[in-house]
Order: sequence, then C-alpha cells, then structure tokens
Amino acid sequence: MRRREFILALGGAVACSLRVRAQQRRKPLIGLLAAASPQSAAPQDQAMADGLRDLGYVEGRDYEMIIRSAFGDMSRLPQLAQELVNAKPDLIIGAPTPSIVALQLHAR
Repeated sequence: MRRREFILALGGAVACSLRVRAQQRRKPLIGLLAAASPQSAAPQDQAMADGLRDLGYVEGRDYEMIIRSAFGDMSRLPQLAQELVNAKPDLIIGAPTPSIVALQLHAR
C-alpha cells in the first residue's frame, strides 16, 4: 500500500470517529505523537489534513489537534506519550512504530 493510500485510509477511520464524537458537546481532539520534528513530519501531517478536508473536516472548526514531537530523541517518547494520554484525546495517532509502542505502554 502506498503512503498516500494509507493516509487516505487513515483519514477515513478518523472521519468515522469524528462523526460519532460530533454529537458531543466539544470538538473532537486528535492527538499525534511523532518521533520526528514537526518540520520533517510536515508532508505526512499535511496529507492527513488534506484527507480530512476532502471528507469535509477542517481543523479548528470540526476538530482540534494536539501534537507532541520527540525531535528524533526516542528517549522522549514515553514522556510525550503520557502527556497525550493525559490530555484524553478522542483519537491518538503515533508515527513511526516506536511512538506506537510508547503509546501502548501508557494507554493502559
């Protein structure tokens, strides 16, 4: 599966989650844990935002985003994962795999 197709599929999953949460009193909160810096992750972040926009969802209007970046320092991932879990987002996305592992350890 190519990256663009994966990101569009992910956007569809996010959209389903957003629809369910849209009936609640606050905007859905999406948490993103990234191992890389925001600058190097910008193409993937933009692709996700574009996919959501294609489905009619606009950040700030339909959902809020909270991002934690380790800036390449993998030792920071557990602390950042805990921060995201404590924020109680409706959906958490981790990239790459070390981010997902850190989230799994702190989501329990």
